Amino acid sequence: MRALLVISAVLALAGLAGVVLGDMQVRLIGVVGYVLCFPVAAAMLALRFHREGRAVAG
Repeated sequence: MRALLVISAVLALAGLAGVVLGDMQVRLIGVVGYVLCFPVAAAMLALRFHREGRAVAG
């Protein structure tokens, strides 16, 4: 999960180079970071927190 979050952040920040370069193809790198990688990482975190919450309460 940690690696996926880091990859998401790196891709999103790399996409900012597209703004500087004026190139939408480079900008799409950032879109992959925050549209594909981040939601997967967030879902994994939510599932983990849900399981840990049940383990503590149970």
